[in-house]
Amino acid sequence: MRKILVIDTSILCVWLEIPGKTTCGTSNDHWDKVRVDDVIAQEEQQGAMFILPLASLIETGNHIAHANTKE
Repeated sequence: MRKILVIDTSILCVWLEIPGKTTCGTSNDHWDKVRVDDVIAQEEQQGAMFILPLASLIETGNHIAHANTKE
C-alpha cells in the first residue's frame, strides 16, 4: 500500500522559506527547512504520494502576501 502524506500549512511555509514562518513544531519536534527537505526527499524515494490541500495553498498564499520582506 502506498503511503500518503498531507502537507499542512506550517510545513509548506517552512519548505518554501516564507519569511517569519521558517520553523514550526514544538521544542521536542522542531521542523526547519533542512528537516523538511530531508523528510520529503526520503518519502519521495520510498514512493509516497503527497497531498496539498486547497486550504493549505490558500493559507500559504496569504502568509506570502503578508510577509515582511523586500524580495
